[in-house]
Amino acid sequence: GLFRKLCHCGGSENCICVLREKFSGRVAISYEDGNSSNLGSPLAPTNRRTDIAVGGKYQISDNVALSAGVRYTMFADTNVQAGPAGVVAFFPNNSSLGIGMKLGISF
Repeated sequence: GLFRKLCHCGGSENCICVLREKFSGRVAISYEDGNSSNLGSPLAPTNRRTDIAVGGKYQISDNVALSAGVRYTMFADTNVQAGPAGVVAFFPNNSSLGIGMKLGISF
């Protein structure tokens, strides 16, 4: 249908759509599996995560473009272990929200 004409999907997690001549959008859903022990390190205290991202780009003129995007990440419960001391921290029900905007000027 119309979606297939406007969008190109690379695998099951990433689609780029050209909605108008000057506007394009992107939708992405990704999943990163962790280890079965639910253990993370102090430098990387996450185990599994699911991301949902939406973004777009508007070409204002031949040399000016405005881009913006939002990414919401849900992290699985993780125990953090440091050395032989055992579990030193527990991170339950964590999530993050990232928002970005860029004004690009080429010359």
